[in-house]
Parts: sequence; C-alpha cells; structure tokens
Amino acid sequence: MMNAQLLSELEEVWYYKLLPERRQSICEIWQKRMEGNQPIIDDYHRLLLIHSLCLPMTQDFKSWIKLANLCRKSNRLIMADFIFKELTHAVLNEHTNSNHQAIAVPVLSSQSQQTCYHSSLIDQQLVKYEKAKYDWYCLVATRERLLLESQSVEQVLNNENNPQNDIISYNIPTLASPKKENIENTNIKLEQNHKEQLKLIEDMKEMIIKTCLPALDHLRKQTTTSIGNAQQETMIATSDRATPAASGNTLVETTQNINTIPHVSSFRVTTTNATLSSLSTSFPTVNQQEQCFRQLISKCYLRIGTWQHELFGLTNDSILAEIMKNYEYAWTYDDSNYKAQNAYAILNYDAVSYFKQRIEDASRNSQQQQAPSSSSTPATNSLASSPRSQQQEQNLDEFNDACRMLASKMIHCTISAVKSLCKSVVLSKAKRCLQNTLRLLTLWFEYGQYQEVYEAITEGIRTVPVEVWLHVLPQLIAHIDSPKLLAHQLMHHLLIDVGRQHPQALIYPLVVASKSVVCDRQFAANRVLNNMREHSHTLVHQALVVSEELIRISVLWHETWHKGLQEALVQYFVNKSIQGMIEILEPLHETIEHGSTTQNESTFLDSYSNDLTQAHVYIRRFKQTKDPNQLNQAVHLYHQVFIRIRDKLSSITSLELDHVSPRLATNFHDLELAVPGTYEPHKPPITIRNVQSYITVLTSKQRPRKISIRASDGYEYVFLLKGHEDLRQDERVMQLFGLVNEFLSANDETRRRNFIIQRYPVIPLAPNTGLLGWVTQCDTIYALIKENREKTYIKFDAELRYLLEKAPDYNQLPLLNKVEIFENTLNFFEGDDLAKILWHKSSNAEIWLDRRSNYTRSLAVMSMVGYVLGLGDRHPSNLMLDRASGKVVHIDFGDCFEVAMIREKFPEKIPFRLTRMLRKAMEVTGIDGTFRMTCEHVMDVLRNNRDSLMAVLEAFVYDPLLNWHLLEHNDNDQNATLSTTSNRFSQIDKKQYYQSHLSTINEDDNEHKSTISEKIQQQHVQESGRTIRADEIMNRVREKLSGNDFHREQPVDIPTQVELLIQQATNHENLCQLYIGWCPFW
Repeated sequence: MMNAQLLSELEEVWYYKLLPERRQSICEIWQKRMEGNQPIIDDYHRLLLIHSLCLPMTQDFKSWIKLANLCRKSNRLIMADFIFKELTHAVLNEHTNSNHQAIAVPVLSSQSQQTCYHSSLIDQQLVKYEKAKYDWYCLVATRERLLLESQSVEQVLNNENNPQNDIISYNIPTLASPKKENIENTNIKLEQNHKEQLKLIEDMKEMIIKTCLPALDHLRKQTTTSIGNAQQETMIATSDRATPAASGNTLVETTQNINTIPHVSSFRVTTTNATLSSLSTSFPTVNQQEQCFRQLISKCYLRIGTWQHELFGLTNDSILAEIMKNYEYAWTYDDSNYKAQNAYAILNYDAVSYFKQRIEDASRNSQQQQAPSSSSTPATNSLASSPRSQQQEQNLDEFNDACRMLASKMIHCTISAVKSLCKSVVLSKAKRCLQNTLRLLTLWFEYGQYQEVYEAITEGIRTVPVEVWLHVLPQLIAHIDSPKLLAHQLMHHLLIDVGRQHPQALIYPLVVASKSVVCDRQFAANRVLNNMREHSHTLVHQALVVSEELIRISVLWHETWHKGLQEALVQYFVNKSIQGMIEILEPLHETIEHGSTTQNESTFLDSYSNDLTQAHVYIRRFKQTKDPNQLNQAVHLYHQVFIRIRDKLSSITSLELDHVSPRLATNFHDLELAVPGTYEPHKPPITIRNVQSYITVLTSKQRPRKISIRASDGYEYVFLLKGHEDLRQDERVMQLFGLVNEFLSANDETRRRNFIIQRYPVIPLAPNTGLLGWVTQCDTIYALIKENREKTYIKFDAELRYLLEKAPDYNQLPLLNKVEIFENTLNFFEGDDLAKILWHKSSNAEIWLDRRSNYTRSLAVMSMVGYVLGLGDRHPSNLMLDRASGKVVHIDFGDCFEVAMIREKFPEKIPFRLTRMLRKAMEVTGIDGTFRMTCEHVMDVLRNNRDSLMAVLEAFVYDPLLNWHLLEHNDNDQNATLSTTSNRFSQIDKKQYYQSHLSTINEDDNEHKSTISEKIQQQHVQESGRTIRADEIMNRVREKLSGNDFHREQPVDIPTQVELLIQQATNHENLCQLYIGWCPFW
C-alpha cells in the first residue's frame, strides 16, 4: 500500500511542476494523507523525500518537525539530530532572505515587510523550541545512563567489600573493574549534565523574553493601529456622504447628524459593519501570526514548567511557586491549550497533597516535642517550670500559625485545582478525562465542606457537560450518603441533573444503592429515585422489578438455605458458637414464613418446610429451656435438610423462567428499560424486548446463570448472572482497563501492534448480585486442558497425582524438599498441552501463527497491568482463551492490590502467572521475543502515564464501598481445594470429611468467626486499619510505576524491571509454595 502511495505521489509531483494552478490542491491532498498515515518513520521519511522534490523544507517544515519528533520518541537520535540541523540551516537562510528582500524592495508596504519578517521569525523560533525538546531528551537519557553506571559501580564495590551482598544483588549490568575514580568521573558528568539542563531552561526563557514577547507586542500594536486607522477612515467617508458641509464636526456630532436623517441610521450601521468585516479579512496574516506567537509562548512556558518539575520536584515553596507561575503563563497566553491547563491542574492537585503532608509532619513533630515535657515529674523545680511552660506556649503558637498558613495555601491550591480541572475536562471534550474527573471528585469529597471550595466546585460543575459524569457514576453513587452537608447537597443536585438528562445510565447504579443495608445510603438513593419518578415513572418501576426478579433468579431458595445451613453448621461444629448458628438461621426462617411467590419456591416448601419448621420449633424450645436435647434434634434436622438440598442442587442444570420468575415471563415485554451495559449518550437506547425462557445453570461452585435478553435492535444479549458475589470491584477494574486501553491506543508502538485489553460489561444489581457480559467463543484454560487430555486418555490431574504420590505430605515439607519434588514433577511431564491446543484448533499454519502472536501479546499486556494492579488468584479457571483470535482474557478480579500476597495461608510470591505451560505455547524463543518486547512497551506506557493511573487507583483504593476488600484474606478457596484433594487420595473418617466439607464456604464469602455484635465492635478498629492499608497500597503502586519496586534507592530502567519480574514469576522456589489449586505445575 505504501509503495502504491509513493508511485501516486511521484505522478502528482509531475503535475505540480506542469500545472501551477493545481499546486495548492496537491499540497492539501499530501497534508491529509500524511495525517492519515501510520507514524512509521521509514515510510514517513520516504514520503517527505518525494515532497521535497517540489517543496523546500521551509514550506513543509512542520512535517519535518513531526518526523524528527518521531525519531526522538523511537530513540533514533542520529536521524533526529540531522533533521534538526537541516531545519535550522534552512530556516535561518529563509529568515535572512526575507530581511534582504524587505530592504531591497522598498516598494513593498510596511505591513507586507513585517508580515514576511514575522512569518520567518515564527518558523525560526518554533524550530528552536523543538530542538530544545530534543536536547532535553538527550540530556535525560544521558543522565539515566550515568546513574545506572554509578549504581553498577557502587554495587560491585559493595560486593567486593561485603561478599555476602552477592547473594542479594540485583541483576543490573556491572563494570568489569570498577574504581573509585569512575564514581568521581560519573559525578562530574552528572553535575555537568545538570548544568546543561539548567542552561536549556535559561535559553528557553531568553527566547521568550528577547524574541517572542517583543514580536507579539509589535504584532498587537500593528493590529491595533491598522484597525484604528481603518475605523477613522470609515467614519470620515461615512460623514462625507451623509453631511458634506459638516466635515469639521466631531465624531459625536457627526453621529447625531446622521441619526437625524430618516432611513440613514440603519444604512450607517450596515456600511460600518461591512467595512470592518472587510478589514478583518484584509489582515488575516497579522491575526494568525499573533495567534501563532501566543501558542508558541504558551508551549515554551509549559515546557519550562515541565522541565523544572522534572528537575526539582516539589521540594520547597519557592520552586512550587516558580513552576506554578510558568504553568499559569502557559494557559494565560493560550487558554485553549489543554496540556497547559491540565499541567496547571495536576500541579495544584499535587500541591494539595504536599501541603497536607507538611501539616501532618508538623503535627507529628509538635507531639514529639511535647511528649518529654508531659512526662516530667512534679518534683521538678517550680522556678524552672515557668519558663518552660512559656516556651511551650510560644512553640504552640508558632505551630498554630504555621498550620494556619499551610492550611490557607492548601485551600488556595484546592480552589485553583478545582477550577483548572473543570477547564481541562471541558477542553478535553470528554476524551481521556476520566483521571481528571476522578481527581476532581477526590477534592470534592475531601475538601467540599469548605465554603470557598464548595463555591468553586459548584461553579465548575455548571461548565462541565453532563455526559462526563456518566463515566464516574460508580464513584458518585459510592458517596451518595456523604456525611458532609455541602458535599452531600451538591451530590444530590448533580445526580438529579444526570437522572433528568440520562435516566437510563443512572437507573441501574441507583437501584443498587437503594438496596443497601445502610439506611443513609438507601434514603439518599430513594430521594433521587423519587425525583426521577416525576419524569420517568415507568422506567423506575420497570428497573426495580427487573432487578428484583433477576436477584430472585440468581439465588434460589435451595441455594440460600444451602449456604445458610452450611455457615450455621460451621458455627456449631467448628466454632462452637450456638448463638452464631441461631443468628444465621433466623432470617432464613422469616423468609419462608412469608410464603412463596413462584412455583420453584412452592416446590421448596413442599419438600423441606415440615423439617425446617420442626427444627425451628426445637430451636425456640432450646432458647426457652436450654435443653441440649432440643438443640441436638434441631441440628440433626438441619443436617438432614442440608444433605438433601445439596443432592438436589447437583441435579439442577437449567431453569424455566415461568417457574422462577413468572412476572418476567408474562408481564414484562417491550420495556422502556435499556439492556444493561448498552446505553450510550446521544443514541437511541437499546431496550429490553423480553427475557428468554430457558436459563442455563453452570456447574461451577457459585452456580451462575446464563441468561439471554432479546433487545429492540433484534439481537440477543447474553449475560452471566452471578449471586453471592460483589461485582462492584470488577466494575472499577473495567474502568481502569478502559483508561489503560486509551493510553495504549495513544502510543504509536502499542497502537500499531494492537495491544488492547479485552473488556466486558459489569453491571451490579445489588451489593451481592450482578450481571457480567458473556465473552463469546472463550473457554477457560482449565477446561481446554481437561478436554485435550480426555481426548488423549491422559488424566487431567496427572501432575498432582504424581506429586502427591512422591510426597503425600507435600504442604508440610521444607522449602528445599518442595523445590526438589516440584522440579522432579516438571521433568516427568512435557507440559505442552496449551501449545498443542493452539496448533490442533487452527485450520492452517497462518491462522496458528496469528493466534500464537495474539496469545503472547495479550498475555504480556495483562501480565504488566496485573502486576501494577496487584492482581492475584490467576489459576487456570480465571484465564480464558479466545477460540477465534487466540487472545487471553482474564476474569474474576476479586483479589487486587496484592491481597493474595499477604494472606496467612499459601501467600502468592509471583507478580503474574508465567508457568511452564504458558511459556511453551509461545514462539521458539519463549519469553525472549514477543513476550519480553511487549512487556517493555506496555510498562513504558504505564510509567509514562503514572500520574493518571495513580489518580484512578487512588479513587479505587479509598472508595468507601470497596476498601473493605483490602483487609480480607480469603483463604477459603485454597482450603476447599486442599480438602478435596486430600480426600481424593486418602481414606478418612466420614465425620471428619463432613466437618472438612462444612469448613469450606463459597469463594467470596466471609466466615462467621464472630457474632454480629462482636463484628460491630470491631468496625471502628478496622476503619483505621483500612486507611493504613490503603496508604501502603498507594505507596506500593507508586514504587512499581517509578521503577523503585526492587531498588528503592535508585529506580531501575524498564528492561531491568521486566527481567526481574520474569525471574520472580518463573522462580521454582516461588511456584512450589503456591497452593495446589493454583496448578503451578501447569
């Protein structure tokens, strides 16, 4: 395709030479093609070389600048340097020629001379600006290289002095024979590098002050003088036509005379406007040049502020003020500069945290200073205590004054941040504004109670389009019950506005909040729902009914009682808590006492109501008499019902809609309600026509339902309906993946290779129920391996059998013995199942090669993103493989932020799953090819956008509805797997097996280790623990995105970081300690 374009443009070059009248149109065509081409350096360069047959560099210098920037970003610095030298030479020659032309041709008007001069001056300064960016990039790259060399020398010297350090040394390139002189030379070079960076900043300032600002001021004067002269000439001409005898009158008198003449007043206005309009078109070049200079000055100030921020950081108030001043100048000279507005907003946002931290540090220091004096004994001399108390009061006054000053600065920065964030959101045109919207919400929820901040937020919200808030509805709903009055009122009004303009987008999350067990949340949500009923009564009614019925379908009475009886018997047999058992069973009995509403519930009552009622009678008698016989009889009946329900559930593989939800089957057709997850602003909603009558029950532990909804567009939308599981965290993770996809699409390298995370809709229906969009043509890796081995008559758990045969007590072995048994198991089996699956399921080699490439890339992308997110529990059932494309799709994001690494039993020690079977399915070179390259590209994108990712993750971690996950160490999955495995290979007593079975509960449920009253007492203690844990998580993510994860004193570069992660993920010592259900041998 590129060769065809080259041939076509060669032909157009011929037309350009022969037909002068077509030159402008040909240039416009070339420009449009260049904008549409992929940013591949070699192709771009070949096109520009063809254009240069007609266009010199000075007439197409912006395209050449773009090529130079592409070379800089791709680290082709020699080519970039050559282009900038040629551009500088060409622009200087053009500028000199324009000056000579203006002097040699005095016939030209002053305006034409100045236009020619300023046009060449703009080009010259723009090239200087881009060249300065290139020089800064080279200096930064040199500095990173020098720091790495210095780090390597210091490491080797330390290893020579302390040989034991070799054991824990990092895999960083080291020098052969380092000397202390090398360190001194490196420090000298670093100092010189720092001076050159400072010189670049000063040169940029000098360019603004000595060249750009005087030229801009001259253009302003020229524009003002030209328009003033034109207005004067227009008025004189008009007065001559209207009243010739009054030529000596003033302008006011002339105007009065004109207005006294009938039908002339309108003629005067029309003539003047037409003349001014012609004047404005007479000087387009001057106005355009002024705008170009403004944009260039804005870019320069933005670049100066960015460089100062990179060089110094937020170390003191004076540096902060200097950086902020440059950013403020940047958006002042060009108020449409999104980058300048965004940089100013983020700086103020960071300054808020900076001043907040300083206040906390000052408070901590003050407490430490007061501690010794408070611990002094009363026996001290009273004469000496008086000066000491005066000194304490003076210190306290100084501390209060300092805190008030810091708080004032913090609030001022908060107000500036709020205003700038709103402006940047508007300028971004609702694209890539998720991170800024979340930053705005963070400031709103934390400082919205201050009147000044509240007024700034209120004013800013009026300017932000309502559609922007649709992307952060989960965060808005999470704070719907905010205890801060001003923030709560503003939230209520905003949700009402969103509900009025986009009711379909708000209805589902609002219904979830209305089902909350927290009274304040429920009340706040119902207030907004009642307001929505005024304009969307039918929609609200349908949403409530559909949500209620889907919740009913997700968890039948059989499953509710199975789960409840399981937990109750665990309380009785394992925890020895009779009260805990009764507290679990009472709500279940209240449910069946209300009677049945569906055929399925009637069947349940017919089968189990007598035994359950009788057991409840025994419980009541026990509470009155404390007779243990009554309790034993009740427990016996509950046990019998539990076994019967368990056997019944194993036979339920499908449901009929009219049996489990007759309201949806008969009464709800052709609804106004949109299909979950399909609503898009400014498009007609895709509404629900009906729910298909046949519902499939999957046989996994949670027993989710596969349901189909026929929509108004004629398509069927398939969902996975899950009960007993909170999907709100998965919803936030999908938000994060959407932002990461935007970053990957904006980067040239990752966009060209189609590095995209596959997402799916997540729609919570209640705090413990929700819908997941069905990912078509996908199977879990566990199912694929099982299917493949069944075809070849190989037992799907052959590795596990072999391992337990060699070491029945494998989990109790020391680490060295575990490694030995684990490696022996790996050597005994091939472990190439996944590679064979990809080959056998491909119809030809071309398809297989494409699928293998997609598989490797998608696995690498999610490995890096999952590492930053701290995603755990990546067992084979949580990884899916797309049968058509070969891409890896991850599901179940319940364990985030390294929760799996800090649990008590079987903590994970690997950053992502990279087991032998996954590696063998890659190309011939394994991880040393596409996988490693993809990891480095993705990590580069993530580290370059660390501020935006941190903003999203901060809102994620401190979300009041989700941070309870951070303290949960969910070991139930592992216990379930281990108990099942042990019973498979050993004979144990039935009672022990029963108790072991009871000790395993569903994947995402909490054990009732204490009664409800005890948990309420623990809530206050847990709140402080969550805050501390959230701070630790943010620091951990910050280290990962800055390269300090392995070497906190000095960040490592991206290739080194990726190498260290791969070593961790493939280390047998780490893999052999994982729990068996994770299948580390696969």
